Amino acid sequence: MSFAEVKEHVERLTPSEREELAALLRAKKLIDSPEYRERVMRAEREIDAGKYVTLEQLRELVAKNQAARRAS
Repeated sequence: MSFAEVKEHVERLTPSEREELAALLRAKKLIDSPEYRERVMRAEREIDAGKYVTLEQLRELVAKNQAARRAS
């Protein structure tokens, strides 16, 4: 698809659709950057090393805490 064709499609979008497209393009650019990939890999290493908990681990901790409160 040529730039002219893309431009034509973008011009037909509503302002909110254009904002959404811009956000998607920014996210795509971020995800493709080597700096972002390095940050993700570093965070994964830190999680594996026990420095942080994952969202799933946090959910399990909250569920256990709530169950303990109900039991007491």
